[in-house]
Amino acid sequence: MHQWALAAVMTLLPLLVAIGYAIQFLEQQNQGQYRLVNTVILVNQLSVKVAEEVQELERLAKQYVVLADLRFAELYRSKERMVRGKLKKLEEAIGKPALNQTVSMVLNLIDSSRVFPQVFPVTDGTPPAEPVDFDRVMQTRQEEPAREQPLDQLEAVFDDVNKQVWALASLTKQFIDESLKRAEKEYADKRQYIWWIGSLILPLSGLLILLFSYRISRPLKQLGLSIKSLGQGDLEQPIAIRGSQDLVALGDRLEWMRLRLLSLEKQKSVFLRHVTHELKTPLSSIIEAASLLSDQVPGPINARQQHVLSILASNADKLLDQIQQLLNYNTVRSERTVAQSQVYIPALIARQLDRVSDLIEASRITFECEGGNVTIVSESARIEMILSNLISNAINYSGHGSTIFIVWQADSKELSISVKDQGPGISKAEQDMIFQPFYQGEAVHEGAIEGSGLGLSIVKECVEALHGRIVVDSEPGKGANFIVYLPLGVELAPEMGDSVSPYYPSQHSDS
Repeated sequence: MHQWALAAVMTLLPLLVAIGYAIQFLEQQNQGQYRLVNTVILVNQLSVKVAEEVQELERLAKQYVVLADLRFAELYRSKERMVRGKLKKLEEAIGKPALNQTVSMVLNLIDSSRVFPQVFPVTDGTPPAEPVDFDRVMQTRQEEPAREQPLDQLEAVFDDVNKQVWALASLTKQFIDESLKRAEKEYADKRQYIWWIGSLILPLSGLLILLFSYRISRPLKQLGLSIKSLGQGDLEQPIAIRGSQDLVALGDRLEWMRLRLLSLEKQKSVFLRHVTHELKTPLSSIIEAASLLSDQVPGPINARQQHVLSILASNADKLLDQIQQLLNYNTVRSERTVAQSQVYIPALIARQLDRVSDLIEASRITFECEGGNVTIVSESARIEMILSNLISNAINYSGHGSTIFIVWQADSKELSISVKDQGPGISKAEQDMIFQPFYQGEAVHEGAIEGSGLGLSIVKECVEALHGRIVVDSEPGKGANFIVYLPLGVELAPEMGDSVSPYYPSQHSDS
């Protein structure tokens, strides 16, 4: 649980950081755009207002010159104060040296003490705070001739002022354009930066997801494989799970279960060995005694007694065969390694056919065998069990007079042996179940051998012990073909010419 929480946090953390940065960027961009819009509006309004009020100053100055009315001079000075205030705000908003210089020139040109020196005393550029004594000024004008600037000179002054105002408007427009371009560039740069962060964080998050998925799923996969191995009866491989504490604890419990099952399996094997041994000893005595009675060693017997003895001997043989099958099954399950030797496949097949020759002749079954002179290095006992049980199974499900095909071939990597009958076949649903111990299929037995339900289980155990595989190719009504593949190092005999047929029972039977 803690691993899942840590994985979720570590995976989501880069995404959360990217989202937080994106939100912060959008907030900063929003605030910057808001400030930029306000500044652009303010600068634009100030520039327009300054141009309009400069025109108003020019009109008042001309009215004073034409009408010689000091009220226009006072209005001029009042309007000048307003223009000065707006130009100061424009300076503060833009703050560029070129604009500051232009503002200074405009202020110097529109200074009332320079436009009306006879009305306002010359100052440092700042209009006097005290009001002007207009009565004194009027009395001075009456005593002295007027010295106002001519109208054309005034127009020349304001031509210069208008040029500076136009330059001021141009600088203001340039400032607005530069501010917009700068804001657009900042937005593009940050957007590109966010894209870069996203292109890095998304793969990083993907890698973290894969990493944590691997770290979490690997113990679960190991756990699943261990459970599958236990289910398949593989009790030799120790179970060691690495991961979270919960999974490690579960792995420990599975290891305890494996050891417990292994102990029970060993006890069962020992029990089966003892029981089968104890059964075979008296059963062998019974078979021997029945054989002696049948041979009339103790004395003569009649026909009815002979019939009873044949039944006794037949069933004793069947019981002995089933006990031997049980011993074989126990052997292949308990012994994992058997001594290897050279195995000549044609001779091994011929030996297995000779073992059941009486049943073959009684059922008039024909064997067609095809394969090369192949010698392999493997476990002879296990291959013999495989062939014995596959042949017995084919006879068991073959009808009177049918044919069984045995084909083998080998290359440098693999040996394959195929045993195909003409029996009732096996349905798809049963093909995985027929290898289970003591399972009896739905098909009707037609042969003389009564199966114990362990034959195919022994075949599968032997094939797996040899690291091979077995394939069933069958359909209902079309017979069954069992193909065994053994990945062994194969030694091919020097003579690889004609294929051989190790046994044809029909040649020994009466036509």
